[in-house]
Amino acid sequence: MLLVVEPPLSGVWRFRRKARLPGTNSHSSTTRVENVDVEWDRLVAREGLHPVFELRSEEFGQRHFIVADPNGILIDVITPIAPTGEYSQQYVNS
Repeated sequence: MLLVVEPPLSGVWRFRRKARLPGTNSHSSTTRVENVDVEWDRLVAREGLHPVFELRSEEFGQRHFIVADPNGILIDVITPIAPTGEYSQQYVNS
């Protein structure tokens, strides 16, 4: 089983179990990079890694994609972005 963490809209983190993706295990790692689009091009477009989740922007303030390494460990490659929608209300501009 894969534990999915959903960022809070109401200040409360929610956890739910999800069936594990085929060929993966329950371990994951998050890597923060300067420009996730450049890494998508390098790792997926040029090097041929197969994405588990396609490159996308999330309303909670993250642009990311997920690939699996040869051992099935999920690697979430992220770049922080400005939150949008309901999530933007949780941040204060300084």
